Amino acid sequence: MDGNQLVELLGHASVDPVLDDFLSRNGVTVRPKREDDVDPVGDAKKGLAFEYRDPDGFRKAIGEPRSEGKFVLRGVDFYGDKVEGNTGFSGTLPFGLSFTTTEAEAASLLGAPRKQLAGDKKDGPQNTYCVDDRLVVVNFAVGGASVRWVRVALPTKFNRQQGLCP
Repeated sequence: MDGNQLVELLGHASVDPVLDDFLSRNGVTVRPKREDDVDPVGDAKKGLAFEYRDPDGFRKAIGEPRSEGKFVLRGVDFYGDKVEGNTGFSGTLPFGLSFTTTEAEAASLLGAPRKQLAGDKKDGPQNTYCVDDRLVVVNFAVGGASVRWVRVALPTKFNRQQGLCP
């Protein structure tokens, strides 16, 4: 699966044929089911989790959805091997990243981080970038030696107010 193509589909409703067909072609069968389903919808076998919002919540937080339906895709998490109980995403990560990308290499690919959280002995650093009007959060292994997971999402109005993605 091409992560670049997937993140281009942010803002589409889960029932939109463009998104639904892309996910189906790539073997992703999970979809949101309940209107109160606010937890990420994950596919651990694919190393992915999807954040959907209801259309009204999407409009209030982000803006107009790109298509109509009960659930609008706001963000996607790409997990490395054995992170959060996932088997690991085996496709192409977006924006030139890979799970072997170091923290320094990520900065050369994505630019200067808008926000940085220092790691500790258990968790590595976590940096937030704004790329192509997408909020990109990268969590690294201890010492910034490799990528553990990547989250790409449409920025909320609050994210914009905080200067994370102007």
